[in-house]
Amino acid sequence: MIQPRSTTVGEILTLSKHFVVPKNQRGYAWEPSEAGEFLDDLELESGSGRGLFLGTFIFNIADEAHDNIKIVDGQQRMTTIFLLLIGCRMLAKTLKADGIAQETQKRKFCKTQDLEKTTNELISSLRKQLASEDEFSSRFCQISYNSDTVPVIAYIFDRLSNFNVAPGERVPIFDPQTGVARYNHNIEHFLPQKPDQETVIDSGTRQALDNIGNLLAISFRANSSLGNLAPNKKIQKLKGDLSKKVQNLHYVREFIDKYGDKAESWNEEAIIKRGLDMATEAYRQVWKIS
Repeated sequence: MIQPRSTTVGEILTLSKHFVVPKNQRGYAWEPSEAGEFLDDLELESGSGRGLFLGTFIFNIADEAHDNIKIVDGQQRMTTIFLLLIGCRMLAKTLKADGIAQETQKRKFCKTQDLEKTTNELISSLRKQLASEDEFSSRFCQISYNSDTVPVIAYIFDRLSNFNVAPGERVPIFDPQTGVARYNHNIEHFLPQKPDQETVIDSGTRQALDNIGNLLAISFRANSSLGNLAPNKKIQKLKGDLSKKVQNLHYVREFIDKYGDKAESWNEEAIIKRGLDMATEAYRQVWKIS
C-alpha cells in the first residue's frame, strides 16, 4: 500500500539505507541540459526561503529489513542530487576544506540549517580564493581565438547569453559532451580576419583581431551570411534580413544595441573596451559569488 507523506531531500539522504535502482529501469539518462536546468532551478530558489518542490518520489521499502530501498520513480533527480554532492565533496577536497568534505561525505543534512551551514562554509572557502576584479579582468581580456580556446570561448558566450534567461528560452551554445561549440553555432570575428579590400586596418587593430572583445557566438547560417563583410555592413545585415536568425540570442541583440554605432570605426581601442565590458559583466553578474 502506498503511504504518501511530505519530506525533504535532507531527510531522505540521511537514511541509513542503500538506494537501489531496479534492473528493469533505464540507467541515468539525463542530458547535461536537463541536469543544468535542474541545478539552475535549485540555484534560483536557494535564496528565496521557500524551498524547491522536487515532485513525487516513489520508493519500494519491501526490502527495508535488508537496508535496501528501491527507487521506483525519481531516479534521475536522486542521481543528479548525489552527483551534485559528490561534486561539492571533490571541490571541498581541492580547496583543502576537509571538514566540509567530510560533512558532505556523511550527508549529515538532517535539517535545512545543516545543509545551509555546510553550503555557506564551502562558499566562504571559495570566496577566499576568488580573484580580484582587476586580476579577473586582466586574465579575461587576454583570451584569444585559436583552435584550443574555442571551447572556452563557446562556454563563456553560452553563460553570457543565457544569464538570467528563463529555462525555456535558453539557447545552448556550448556542448559539454563534446567540449566545443554546438554544431549550429560558430565563433564569429566581428572585424573579420580577412577583411574586404575596402576595410583598412592598422597594425594594432590587426594584432587584436583574435581578442575576445572582437568575437561573437552566432548561428552557423548567420555566420555564413556575414562572411568577411566590414563591421558596419554586418550590423546592417544583423538588423535587417538576419534579424530573425539572432532574435533568440539576446546577447547578440544587446551587442548590436550597445556597439552598433561604433562599427564604422571598430578598432583596437573598441575591441579592448568591449573585452573589459564583458569581463565586468562576467565578474559582477554571471560568475558572481554572493
